[in-house]
Amino acid sequence: MEKNNPVSIADSERKFIWPTASKNSRDILISLGTGIATDNDGSPARSSRLFALLQPFERLGLVGKIAMLRLVLENTTNGEKMWREFRDSLGPDPALGAKCHRLNIPFGPGAQLGALDDLARMGAMKAEAQAVLGQRSRHVSAGVQAEAGAQVARVARQLVASLFYFQTVSVASLGEDESLCSGFLRCRLSQASLACGQAMLSAGPVFQLREQDGAGGETHTVTLQGLEWDVARLSVPASFRVWKRPSEVSIAVSFDGMKSWDDISGFPRAVGDLGPDAMDLEPAEMA
Repeated sequence: MEKNNPVSIADSERKFIWPTASKNSRDILISLGTGIATDNDGSPARSSRLFALLQPFERLGLVGKIAMLRLVLENTTNGEKMWREFRDSLGPDPALGAKCHRLNIPFGPGAQLGALDDLARMGAMKAEAQAVLGQRSRHVSAGVQAEAGAQVARVARQLVASLFYFQTVSVASLGEDESLCSGFLRCRLSQASLACGQAMLSAGPVFQLREQDGAGGETHTVTLQGLEWDVARLSVPASFRVWKRPSEVSIAVSFDGMKSWDDISGFPRAVGDLGPDAMDLEPAEMA
């Protein structure tokens, strides 16, 4: 296997399939690890395992031991290394970084991390993973466990937010400075999952549009709440004003009383990319 962590390959395929997509077109990117041996503070543990790793190669010469040890260590840490390299390639852009996640349960001192084919240890590893996420583990610090749980919560929120998208019907001029963008907020769940979509809508999601001019200065915000959703189609009409000058638009959703916001699918995007895409709207919706 050439890539223990294929995140860079997956992202390259995304660019190949959608070559004109903007740099912020990732709704969410998740890299799942199978667990990593760490110290109590969550830092990768290597020195504590050196002796155990060398034992199978006692009969080899010193050079052979070092070569085999290096190979083993690279294989066990390569996934994390590749993730760091991919994450660094994104640069300092906070919008990109906030949607890219590496989930890898830390196994601290005393929590043994089994091999991928060690079926006998799967039950114990699962129990330890649940203990870390439930902040009940005795093997890593409380801070490490709290951050692991918070990260899973962020991923869950972003996955739910990415179920929603905005479909533009028209962009009409309102004078020299502004345009009116009209369309539909939609949930992409299929009719087979209609009950799940209706349950989400019953929770009263609040949507917020935020626009920032291209110079990174002036911003304006519009909050959309109390929307009357068509619960059979999981959609609702929505309109908002946008500037004609270059700017970036984001639409976010909150399910916790506007304490946290997460971008819906396809945002943020440039205001110039809000053109009509109503080809598949039914005639009744176009009226």
